[in-house]
Amino acid sequence: MDKPKSNCEENVSELTADESAPTEQPGPSDGESEAPSAAEDTSDTAAATSNTHVESSVRACALCNCVDRSLHGQRELRHFGPSSSRPALEPAASSLPGPGNDDLSSIGFSNSDASCLAAQLEDTGGSWVHHWCALWSDGVKQAEEELENVDKAVISGTQRLCEYCKRLGATIRCHAEGCSRFYHFPCSAASGSFQSMKLLALLCPEHIDKAEEMAGEEAWCAVCDSAGELLDLLFCTGCGQHYHAACLEISATPIQRSGWQCPECKVCQ
Repeated sequence: MDKPKSNCEENVSELTADESAPTEQPGPSDGESEAPSAAEDTSDTAAATSNTHVESSVRACALCNCVDRSLHGQRELRHFGPSSSRPALEPAASSLPGPGNDDLSSIGFSNSDASCLAAQLEDTGGSWVHHWCALWSDGVKQAEEELENVDKAVISGTQRLCEYCKRLGATIRCHAEGCSRFYHFPCSAASGSFQSMKLLALLCPEHIDKAEEMAGEEAWCAVCDSAGELLDLLFCTGCGQHYHAACLEISATPIQRSGWQCPECKVCQ
């Protein structure tokens, strides 16, 4: 025998039936089109503004013009404050072009950008520079955990062409006495220069024969334990060791050299 429904069950059944019935909504009259709501307009505008803000806020290194996660081994992008004795700069005539695309051909800045390179420094005098781009720069000093004179390096880079790519922003000088060649950090390796991580010193290809004299055993290949053919050495941006390309049976092209990491450092990533 069926049990009679309670008052609560009857009320729920009636409510469910009422809710399930379709509700007629007045549609637009003939000739009228539905206009987007104010909320939709606001949402679209906010999204467009947000996208524009993201694009304009992409940071790039003030020396090599690459973004934070670059493939050339410059390490993290860091913010550096102004030096107390920083020379004054003329206001930038225009804003800088966007960051490079990490290709070796877009490292640094072209001569046409020279008039707006003052924009590399913020109004406060600070700047964004990769760790290695800053630390290897001529005149930059390590003071405990901080680096000094990075802003001065940025200013000097606005006037120096890289020996390898012929673009502005080069601040890493050849260590050989009397040599006036400068490089960007990615171009240092791409050019076949010798780099000593212990000394933070570079020797251009013209003076690479002084590598063993300058760096001792650091200039030796980690495979064959000899300096051998110095121009064939690859520099690991992870540990600083050197390897002959021939010993690893790989090619020593500029693209291979820039940002290269030895087999051990690659495994540790």
